[in-house]
Amino acid sequence: MEKLIRELESLGKKQQLSNSEVTGAMMAMTVRFREILDQRMIGIQAIATAAAMQPQVDASKLHDDFMRILKSHFESVQRIPADLKDIASGIKLAAAER
Repeated sequence: MEKLIRELESLGKKQQLSNSEVTGAMMAMTVRFREILDQRMIGIQAIATAAAMQPQVDASKLHDDFMRILKSHFESVQRIPADLKDIASGIKLAAAER
């Protein structure tokens, strides 16, 4: 990320940028942001699953509450992003293993 920031700062100091420089910078930012978001999503999934595995947590209720909250933010279950559905599946799996 630091390298990307330095590259963007150096491009910002140039008087004129070519289309390929602008496109390259946008592609680099997009790829890096995607990697960061993927890593964070994996962390969130792991936290949710670990929480559901705790003996004092009712994993079925946690799953139901999580889905209820998601449904309140999205118009329907079909509109819930796949990554969020994956988290719900992890919680449900933890509930089933008990």
